[in-house]
Amino acid sequence: DTVDVPSGATLDVTGATVTGLSAGKVLQVVTSSYKTFETTQGAGYADTNWVDLGINASITPTATNSKIMVSFYVAAGCSYQCPTIFFGIKRGSTLINIGNQWTTTNSTPNRVQTGRAFAATSSQLADVNIVAVDEPSTTSATTYTLSMICDSSHYIDINICGQSVHYTPAVQYPSGASTITLMEIAG
Repeated sequence: DTVDVPSGATLDVTGATVTGLSAGKVLQVVTSSYKTFETTQGAGYADTNWVDLGINASITPTATNSKIMVSFYVAAGCSYQCPTIFFGIKRGSTLINIGNQWTTTNSTPNRVQTGRAFAATSSQLADVNIVAVDEPSTTSATTYTLSMICDSSHYIDINICGQSVHYTPAVQYPSGASTITLMEIAG
């Protein structure tokens, strides 16, 4: 049987089995909490200097036309007077969902997904949220990793503020937990 639902009306399907829905349906969710304290030194701003962080997860899509929504929440700190740190998401070894290349008269800036300028204090623990939708076109296990790029004289601290890592640990300096969530969406 076919039921037409008027615009603006609500269809209550409590206790019913709904079939025939495909595109946009969440097929699976993978989530992982990352609580390890990690301190990673930047390698410079050259396009080849992306450094993978320890935050990653894998998902095996059920169809080649599925989309994967990748979401990172990162509790991040930085060494004192740290400049902007840029972040990107990698599928395997390939950066995804990054900006278009552009050139100035002096340089060719990096293509990144997002950046975060940290306050001039190492006692800060900031939240960094990154979301991308990817189309991996595979049914093989696919790993997504958070990667960063920053000046080689600075560090990014994951799940712990820079003050606790680089100077004297103390109870007033915060620590946190980071999360990655992967959702397969029907194509």
